[in-house]
Amino acid sequence: MWFLMWLKNSCLYVLIYCPNGNSIKVKKINKLLKVKKSDIIITVGLDEDNVPAQMHWSAPDAIGGAQNQECKAMLLSLFNGDTRETMKIDLWTKAMQIDEMDRFVYQTLRSLCDTYHRATNNIELANTMANFTQYFGEQVEVIPRQKA
Repeated sequence: MWFLMWLKNSCLYVLIYCPNGNSIKVKKINKLLKVKKSDIIITVGLDEDNVPAQMHWSAPDAIGGAQNQECKAMLLSLFNGDTRETMKIDLWTKAMQIDEMDRFVYQTLRSLCDTYHRATNNIELANTMANFTQYFGEQVEVIPRQKA
């Protein structure tokens, strides 16, 4: 048996020849993925001590095309599938107030609960995470305390 592969119109084709049965088959294996690239741009202005003084982000492909939006804090996590490790960049400006950081962390934890649930469908652990998030929000007074 031998085979020949080629690309045509973004499709992969394979020609398979089986000498025993004197048969030739051509199979269209798959439509190759066309990857659209999109940029998210984060600009950090540093002071003389290399502490973030201002931050802006842009995402031209986002709905509404966010351009040069100011922010006071950001958390970026990148997972490397080969090393199975997460690289993190956590930045906030000097202007970020403690009550703003409390709200930012609370909202981030809420989002992580939702993301974890959607990604794993593990409702039990997502609810446990949400319970801690509720506790955190109450402790930093971002949300009202629930009555026991």
